[in-house]
Amino acid sequence: MGGLLLTFNVGQTSFPVTSARLEAQSEARNAMNWIMKDLRQAITWNIANNNATTTYLRMNRWAWNNTTNQWDVTNATDFIEYFYNNTAQVLTRQYTDASGSVSMLQFSNITEAPFYTNLTTRQLTENALRSNRSLFVVISVEKSIRGSIIVPFTLIAEIRIRNG
Repeated sequence: MGGLLLTFNVGQTSFPVTSARLEAQSEARNAMNWIMKDLRQAITWNIANNNATTTYLRMNRWAWNNTTNQWDVTNATDFIEYFYNNTAQVLTRQYTDASGSVSMLQFSNITEAPFYTNLTTRQLTENALRSNRSLFVVISVEKSIRGSIIVPFTLIAEIRIRNG
């Protein structure tokens, strides 16, 4: 009877842990996919010139101009911003278009600032961003089950910013 109860108890614990782990992985991948897509279309000096920090990025929308064969701003007022709020553990992606219309996505349960040029020291410097033309993005998500069990998941990616 004790063996049966032990097996039942393990089963009751493993299902919520597995579900929480899958949910954390899904949230982290979703946030990482948006960030990677936006950064791969960005220009390094544009991010650096917009006061980039470990908790904030801003980049203008850029597109290839077939007439001049150069990168041009599609509209100077179109931009994407990422804000991280440590207290609420929320990362917000905000897109503002030329008319001033704003659309937002929010990623919850993010437990640390996501943007770095040096992963070891957890810093972001404009000079390193300009010279290395890459950013480390860390998406750490934690889910809590039964009030006391914490299920963590972390994704780390070095994103090469293609455009100087």
